Amino acid sequence: MENIISWLQLSFLFGGSVAGGKLLRKYRTAEAILSLDPTLLTHAGEITGATADKLRRAPGLRARAQSVAAVCRNFGWQVLTPESKFYPQEFLFIKDPPYVVYAYGDLTCLTQRQKASVVGTRKPADKAMVAAYDLAAVLSQNGIVTVSGGALGIDSAAHEGALTAAGGTVCMLGMGLGHQYLPEKAFMRRRIAKRGVLLSEITPFEGPTLATFPRRNRLIAAMAPTLTVIQSDENGGSMISADYARQYGRQIFALSPEVYASPGCEKLIAEGAAALESTGQLTSFYGVDRADDWPLKNAGNVPPVLTPTRCTLSEFARLNGVAEAEAFPLYEELCGRDAGAKPFETPGALPKKRSPAAKKQPAPKPAPAQDSSALRVKIADAKNLSGDERAVFLALPDEPCYLDELGERTGLTAGALSTALTYLELMGLAQTLPGNMAGLMKEPR
Repeated sequence: MENIISWLQLSFLFGGSVAGGKLLRKYRTAEAILSLDPTLLTHAGEITGATADKLRRAPGLRARAQSVAAVCRNFGWQVLTPESKFYPQEFLFIKDPPYVVYAYGDLTCLTQRQKASVVGTRKPADKAMVAAYDLAAVLSQNGIVTVSGGALGIDSAAHEGALTAAGGTVCMLGMGLGHQYLPEKAFMRRRIAKRGVLLSEITPFEGPTLATFPRRNRLIAAMAPTLTVIQSDENGGSMISADYARQYGRQIFALSPEVYASPGCEKLIAEGAAALESTGQLTSFYGVDRADDWPLKNAGNVPPVLTPTRCTLSEFARLNGVAEAEAFPLYEELCGRDAGAKPFETPGALPKKRSPAAKKQPAPKPAPAQDSSALRVKIADAKNLSGDERAVFLALPDEPCYLDELGERTGLTAGALSTALTYLELMGLAQTLPGNMAGLMKEPR
């Protein structure tokens, strides 16, 4: 555990950075990196002043690292470090490796099987979506793990196809494991955790930003020797994954225009990617010769699991492996959205119905006036927060206050307030204190 704490401290400072990659390749272990003398290394020209400043901050992040480790233990999430048995070794060969990755599920998918990355647009044509599903199903039948990003469209089709057989799937997320992103895919992620693995380098409960998805894409490209793009625009996120795959020397496949034509795939093929027309082209790369090679252009109808609103409630529940009572709220929301109701707000949780009593709650009390310069700093720190977390963070005064007082200012229930404070503590922005109190971190991240 002590070793994990050290890696977490460093991950807050260096994870996913080129400077961090240089340190990791040279010194190998967290213990060795933390024992460095920043001043001596700076004078010797081995590290920059910025890197030295970060190294000096590492001891102050110990409490935050302990909090993150405790939360992961409570939720059953694994913290994988470069010294861990199941840490994907492919990450160590890129210039900006993660210092830790958080995992939930069958960790053997990460190290003991061959892997193939499959990505594509969030709004695919039916034919492309079925091609992704069929391709991943054949990969899984041959014990090959499908890696994708957990998004709507092609990503989800690839994960679902992989779940039909024994190969399994890796869902690489662009947010923390505890963040409720794409609630309509909550059941899919639950099934992945049972027969595959959810993986992220983002701190638990941290939400997605414009920067986290490209970070995720580089890991999708790094994790497997092949990257297959099923459908994409010329400027789609899948093209970012393809750029990384090219940098890493991976074999790139793109769905052939003979199956379904998309601008991104046509561009990749023109640049040298292999035009994919059948499942056998990809399985043969992994040394698997199949007599029943499946031509993707002969793909059939869209599987029901990819079109839940065309299912009955009973079918939807069965496909997701849950009881009808549990499936009903999500099924109702999906059908309502399909019929033109207000869509899900993602990232976020399922829409909540407010009770009449909730509407009559008094307006939240304003927080005490704060120094204008300090307030500007707080607003800057809050730019990536939303919902309850943002409300709590901006309501915290300069000095610690009682939780009851904070609840009155924000109008939040005790449970919602506790959840928001846990998130802020993991982000290094707030802290819970003895005596049922909370306060700002003196040096927010």
